[in-house]
Amino acid sequence: MVLGIVGAALSLIPFVGIFLCWLPALLGIIFGFIGLGTANRTGGFRRRESITAIVCGFLPIPIIVFGVMILAAIGSSAHAS
Repeated sequence: MVLGIVGAALSLIPFVGIFLCWLPALLGIIFGFIGLGTANRTGGFRRRESITAIVCGFLPIPIIVFGVMILAAIGSSAHAS
């Protein structure tokens, strides 16, 4: 769960976040699915934390896409002037 949160936080850093956030977010997703499988085998123990890790791991994707769209819009408006 911590890696997913770190990946989401790093994706908020302009310009550099695109390159820094992918590894912790990916590890958060992987470990979240491993934890979800373990939680299913143990009767649901720590299932919420596993789902939170998966969600936080996928959270940087729309943040990065939104940031790139904003940068593209700023770049196109600056180029048009």
